[in-house]
Amino acid sequence: MKSVILASLLSCAFAAPLYKCNPETYKCEECKDSTAGCNYLAACEGNCGKFSPADMIGTWRGIDALKGSGPSDFTYGEFDMEVM
Repeated sequence: MKSVILASLLSCAFAAPLYKCNPETYKCEECKDSTAGCNYLAACEGNCGKFSPADMIGTWRGIDALKGSGPSDFTYGEFDMEVM
């Protein structure tokens, strides 16, 4: 029984610090307490940042159309976008 208590005390004393992603800076910051979203540093760094979904990566073409004051009066445009 004493070895179980000692082992759990040691694991608490030497636990690795936890980190949480700052959504404004996209940097992992150490958690001050055990708030939701805290994780180990490697897991935080792997998920912290601006990532594009795999289905969105590639070249996309868009068409703008804006109706004007008359039925045949409208402005339009075309754009290409590269998502990485």
